[in-house]
Amino acid sequence: MFVESYGLGTAERSAFVDRAVEGATRTWYRMRANAEHRGGGWARMWSEGVGDRILRRREWLLENQVILDRALR
Repeated sequence: MFVESYGLGTAERSAFVDRAVEGATRTWYRMRANAEHRGGGWARMWSEGVGDRILRRREWLLENQVILDRALR
């Protein structure tokens, strides 16, 4: 439904999961840097495990990539 709503074409659909994995990776590094350098709420979220949740999301995407890629065709 998501890809249909946004009218993603074949090339965009075939790269969708890869882009999602890259996004999770960037988010993890960004959250860690914000926690270390900005502190406050960033540090609290990091200490509460947001980094682990991001890595679990990334791992799920990688584990299910073939299934997701097929569904996006």
